[in-house]
Amino acid sequence: EDILQIEQKMTRDDNQKYKYLLRDML
Repeated sequence: EDILQIEQKMTRDDNQKYKYLLRDML
């Protein structure tokens, strides 16, 4: 369960970074 939570948190962070990257490109 802990690993799952960590994975979810990582994906969440990655998504945020991706959003910021897209924003910068625009």
